Amino acid sequence: MTALRVVTINTAKGDFAYARRVSWLATSLRALTPSPDVVLLQEALRTHDDRGDAFDTAGVLAEALGLTRVDAPARRKLREVEGITRDTTSGLAILSRYPIVATDVVPLPADAADGERIALLVQLAVGDEARVLLAAAHLTHLRGEAMNAMRRAEVATILAHPWFAESFEARIIAGDLNTRLADLPALLAGHEPFALADGWVVAGGDGPRATMPVTVSRSDPRAVCLDYVLVATRPGETSPTFAEAQLVLDEPSEDGDYPSDHRGVAVTLVLDDDSMEEGAIDG
Repeated sequence: MTALRVVTINTAKGDFAYARRVSWLATSLRALTPSPDVVLLQEALRTHDDRGDAFDTAGVLAEALGLTRVDAPARRKLREVEGITRDTTSGLAILSRYPIVATDVVPLPADAADGERIALLVQLAVGDEARVLLAAAHLTHLRGEAMNAMRRAEVATILAHPWFAESFEARIIAGDLNTRLADLPALLAGHEPFALADGWVVAGGDGPRATMPVTVSRSDPRAVCLDYVLVATRPGETSPTFAEAQLVLDEPSEDGDYPSDHRGVAVTLVLDDDSMEEGAIDG
């Protein structure tokens, strides 16, 4: 058996006191117990100009945690960072303690009013035998029924990637899915042959579930849940065991900086290394 600790966090681009905040995010991630094996980042800032003070959220966090990094820059535009207008991207990244054996970037359906949306897929070799498929995603933020349908289409596009038809110990889609709890059942339903489950529910997560804004309590009426860890299974498969689920990364520093405007979601999966079967699974 292998325990896999997965954390997802929207890192808030270059907002607020960026340098102090990302430093505190790194400190907060290092302090998590158990330590994360995989960290999925959304809104991971990276600068692309010729200034000497380049910013790179995924790079800072990967170095601080001693993890391997793969990233997918996206949504390139001018943004103000630390009081200076910079040429930046706000993309996805996955940091891993385990070997990353394959990566791919999937363009997702998007609305012109929102802009580029992508998913970052990686295959991990975990333990002696297990393979794990991870998809980091940041779905459209626009509201309304049409955008609920857009988010369903974005999830369907991820699931249509050929890797999802292969055999894995676990297939995980995680990130800022921009979906309220009331709308989550509709997002998860009807993706045959896959069944999508909410890792928080499977793990028996406790207490009010709200991931933003981090500055209000989880039970505050203004708080909403937008961030999730989902597991996808096919007919005849057994869902991986979720040992626990927590909301994390919500404590301010001595300077009053929060790691992000979102809380993180942490889950621990218990993988059965001996249950792997070779080849694709018939649906």
